[in-house]
Amino acid sequence: MKLTKNNIFLGILISVLIVNALVLININQFYLRTVITYIFLITIPGLLLMLIFKIKETNPWEYLIYVIGLSISFIFFISLLINWILPLIGISKPLSTIPLLISFDIFLLVFCFVAYIRNKVVYFKILPLKLSKLNIIFIVILMFFPVLSVLGAITLNNSGPNITTMIVLAGIAIYVLIVILHRDKLNKNIYPLSILIISISLLLAVSLRSQYISGWDIFQEYYVFQLTKESFTWSMSNYQDAYNACLSITILPTVFSSFLKINDHYIFKLLFQILGGFIPVGIFLFLKKFARDTSAFIASFFFISQSTFFAHLTKAVRQEIAFLFFALVLLALFNKSISTSQKKILFSIFGASLIVSHYSTAYVAIVTFILAYLICLFFRKTENRKPFFKIYEKLNLKEKDKLIKTKYYLSWILILFLIAFAFIWYAPLTNISGGLVNLATKTFKNMGSIFSKEIREEGLSFDSQWNIFYEQEDKTPVFRDYVKDITSDYEGRTYVSQYSSEKYEDYISELVDDEIISPKINSGIVSNIYAFIEIIKKMMKVLIIIGTLYILFFKLKKREMDIEYIFLCLISLFSLAAMMILPIVTIEYSLDRLYQQVLVFLALPAVLGSFIIFKFIKENYRIVLIAIIVLLYYLFFSGLIPQAIGGTDATFQLNNYGDAYNSHYTHRTEIASSYWMKENHDNKSMIYADRLALWRLLAFGRFTLIFDDILPSTIDKNAYVYLRYSNVTKNICFKRYKGQGLTYDFPIEFLNENKNLIYNNGGSKVFK
Repeated sequence: MKLTKNNIFLGILISVLIVNALVLININQFYLRTVITYIFLITIPGLLLMLIFKIKETNPWEYLIYVIGLSISFIFFISLLINWILPLIGISKPLSTIPLLISFDIFLLVFCFVAYIRNKVVYFKILPLKLSKLNIIFIVILMFFPVLSVLGAITLNNSGPNITTMIVLAGIAIYVLIVILHRDKLNKNIYPLSILIISISLLLAVSLRSQYISGWDIFQEYYVFQLTKESFTWSMSNYQDAYNACLSITILPTVFSSFLKINDHYIFKLLFQILGGFIPVGIFLFLKKFARDTSAFIASFFFISQSTFFAHLTKAVRQEIAFLFFALVLLALFNKSISTSQKKILFSIFGASLIVSHYSTAYVAIVTFILAYLICLFFRKTENRKPFFKIYEKLNLKEKDKLIKTKYYLSWILILFLIAFAFIWYAPLTNISGGLVNLATKTFKNMGSIFSKEIREEGLSFDSQWNIFYEQEDKTPVFRDYVKDITSDYEGRTYVSQYSSEKYEDYISELVDDEIISPKINSGIVSNIYAFIEIIKKMMKVLIIIGTLYILFFKLKKREMDIEYIFLCLISLFSLAAMMILPIVTIEYSLDRLYQQVLVFLALPAVLGSFIIFKFIKENYRIVLIAIIVLLYYLFFSGLIPQAIGGTDATFQLNNYGDAYNSHYTHRTEIASSYWMKENHDNKSMIYADRLALWRLLAFGRFTLIFDDILPSTIDKNAYVYLRYSNVTKNICFKRYKGQGLTYDFPIEFLNENKNLIYNNGGSKVFK
């Protein structure tokens, strides 16, 4: 079947009319408006841009992900333009439904006209997929994973067992292994489809826990979204903060909310996670440019096996959208099937979208590209003279001639564009560049003490798996320092009316141990299993190093890989080392986040490093062994192995108890109490809440000034004290001090004796 030019553009116009009808008439039976309009928003704008740019010769999966990326970019920048222009003509709520709908219609019709004129001949071939029974079975099985993930999360939310989610996690591991075993018999589209569906399934298993948003950063993200949605306009004056500068969590969810008629929580919990599922697809398509499909598949699965992917990105969705654009920037940059001008256009659009999505991810990307460009520039200047590395002196004439013909994709124009756009966005437009300046200043000031024990522990304690220099000590001394220091600090605050020491000196707060899963088998066996898992974790990091050195000294020599990719891997490895050398940086930006981002480059070296280590094994068996190692890694980080044997922290996606559940799960009672506080707070009294309750009061109660030091010695006599679910039911309080996460007993007895209980819904309380 072949779709001709007229059929394609007629279909686009019909889809515009259908969406207009659904929105204007407000038809949403069976969620028709939500589903159809969502698909429309993430495909049609991007499709028109692809037609305008006349990008045709590319892989269908690559074409699809470009379309989705360009559609989100369209929403970003066209909505931003609407946000700025419409108030000039008297429309005070430019991001409300009708102004958005009319404006989008105008832009899409103009784009449609331009695309029609620019393309004399355009058609899409829809070829019938001739799939074998084996391929059909693989696809059918794959579709069960997201359904079971949703059911598993809903079951747990209703206090049911975790067996459904356990089946999903185990089923994914078995499925991936069987894919590797049958790799020669499967259709090539099974790889990207599997990566997409598995990614979405893992993300949903975490994001759909609770009926409301749950996590940490996501509460502040939801807050800036609500500020934008309530005024139907985006402005930094609403909230001068770096979060508000991220269009991924302000304008994008506001557009979705205006068009889709969906619960605001599920924009973050569901719609963003579907987009997040395309991140590993982009990584797979990127990595397969340098390796076989099977190696790229294992590498991309290794990427999604990290808890920082499926557990962390669901709780920091601005980074999730930024990662998607980071993958798209790389995919466009190394695409050899499109012209240089098309490459520059896509790189610029996706790069700009990355910058307005998330500041930290953009900083890392820009610095990485700058370093790669400078290294490659130096290499280009020296490769025609005396070789920079002595190993190139032995190359024959043909190989040396091949060096001269090496193609480079990064250019000074592209780098300059990213720097200029980032400067304009972060400095004059949003004024958030001060955070980066402060980080650089703090790092420079601490250069003289980077090897001090205190600095290293404070920085690396955020990322315990990377703390290879020092063992963390007992948290009790840290907690004692916190109590002493913060009590002294509050004594110096003239605006705080503390209780007398006689009132609180008998109430001594103590640290509380985290809840763990009880060992389900012999404790000695449990210890041995965890020791083995630690070996696997360390092995993967060693394999990354070996693989990076391998492509540097062997693949680079024979030009079997793009030189820029090789140096991007090397820079990524050095950036991780630099973060460990300068742990003060990790206080501002998590090392785990950096690791997840640079793993876009380093996932493939991890697989290639395995090939080198196990070179003595036949290739057919070697790839299976590598897959098994990665799967063991996945089974641990997904929580399946810890859940099965016990003896460690309870994971969020599998349990209704444990530190992660107590910290991140949002209960209905917390929503109700936040709304009550919003309606009944007298605006004169201060509010005290622990750091996790603080986020909920920000998102749902709109309170921005809250004290999170909950100790009898710090509480103001006239202040409100807000208690969330874990404060009430578990009597625990959360605080971070000097990089350490502290859990201690909530001073509920002190409050009962010295304050009045003015609100109680069973799962949340307020004292005054």
